[in-house]
Amino acid sequence: MTLSIGPAGLWVNDLDASERFYVDGLGLEVTARIETEHVSEVIVASSTAGFQLMLARSISPRVIEVVGGIWKIFMFSDDAEADFARALAAGGTPVAQPAVHANVGFKIALVEDLDGYLLEFGQRLATT
Repeated sequence: MTLSIGPAGLWVNDLDASERFYVDGLGLEVTARIETEHVSEVIVASSTAGFQLMLARSISPRVIEVVGGIWKIFMFSDDAEADFARALAAGGTPVAQPAVHANVGFKIALVEDLDGYLLEFGQRLATT
């Protein structure tokens, strides 16, 4: 038996606005659209590698109880400052300016998306 993890699903308030934030603002691509009787979903991801996010909104009265919570979504970046600026220009809320954290080997920037999910842009520091 093989087990793998698929896209993480996030409930969003406005699916169209969230899609624009992640696609137009951050440069991710739509990889799939799913419509069911109760839920409309858009899956976004990088064209090169990494994890996928499933942005979802309820079409009918919510039949699925949402429990638990998400601490943050870590996003590998090759330019944390540029991605931080792109997220702000797309409507994100700044949480922490890009800063070097040598103890973990990354430059880190934090932004909340349109629904308040914390995005952590992590740029790996060059090793010497």
